[in-house]
Amino acid sequence: HPLDRYVAQLAAAGIACDTPLLADLSWLRTALRDPPRLQPEYFSIRGRYVLLLPRGAETGLAPRWPEDKYIELARRIVRYGVTPVVLGGPDERAVGAAIAKAEPLAKNLVTRPDIFQSAALAQRAAFTVGDDVDLMHVAAALQRPVVALFGSSDPRHTPPLSSDARVLWLQLDCAPCFARACPLGHTDCLNRLTPAMTMQALQAALADHNTSPEIRP
Repeated sequence: HPLDRYVAQLAAAGIACDTPLLADLSWLRTALRDPPRLQPEYFSIRGRYVLLLPRGAETGLAPRWPEDKYIELARRIVRYGVTPVVLGGPDERAVGAAIAKAEPLAKNLVTRPDIFQSAALAQRAAFTVGDDVDLMHVAAALQRPVVALFGSSDPRHTPPLSSDARVLWLQLDCAPCFARACPLGHTDCLNRLTPAMTMQALQAALADHNTSPEIRP
């Protein structure tokens, strides 16, 4: 894992590090014990919710689970009685708006929370589903349940560091290619990863985590 290499580089420079396997997120966990005040709009999220962490089109199509699949997943999550909440940065504005338009019960919070508020939302989520993006790894490092969707990148190289993470990766012969655009023109590594497959992983996890904390004022 890259963290092991970073620790080895520090050791070579004479800097000791006693966290060889997990990132030291004690500062974040400490901050989240008294999390930043969440905006009033976040209080409208009642009961269990699932974070959706799509990629924007600006990152290229090869590492991005398609927008229509996130929409179908959001609809399935709603039918399961759970609220989908979409987070992301400026590049995810379009996909966040598309998901919320297609599924009105989804909450689109793209670009609104800062990193601490996003981490607080991740810590309280029943589950997080996301592409290979930063906040997915933050949720995993906070030891929250995660479904990580990998296509052109390699979960053997950068897996979510959590014992409660489920990685969905089809392990096609052409993957990983680490390309922004599929060299073969089909992006099967993600197009063949269906919302039904993702929902299967979620259903078992949601049943196991039915006492997940709620957001309250």
